[in-house]
Amino acid sequence: QSTWDLKFAEESQKWAIEDCDQNPGPAQFSGSTVDNRAITIDLSQNNYLSDLGQLWHRIEAVKLLCRPGCDRGVVHVASKMLDTLQDALSLGSHEGGSASLAKRLQHHTTSGEK
Repeated sequence: QSTWDLKFAEESQKWAIEDCDQNPGPAQFSGSTVDNRAITIDLSQNNYLSDLGQLWHRIEAVKLLCRPGCDRGVVHVASKMLDTLQDALSLGSHEGGSASLAKRLQHHTTSGEK
């Protein structure tokens, strides 16, 4: 048996005893289940926080690379890239949100615009 089969067999015994199903159904606006959310929403929020943490880590890495005394070319490239990123992000925040931002970023990077 595979590891997955063994894990499934182990978990299925727990599922038979405990209520492990989380399905709040349609959105509730009142009552005892108003705060229940689908597990996929909870997981997507966790991914958001993880992504945000990774972004902060990358920003710190750029700061370390651009300390006083580093190569001027490194500072130039980092500065240009951050200018491009800032321009792209400001376009998305002013004109249609994240869906528009994704399209604009794609256009921005493929056309070489600044």
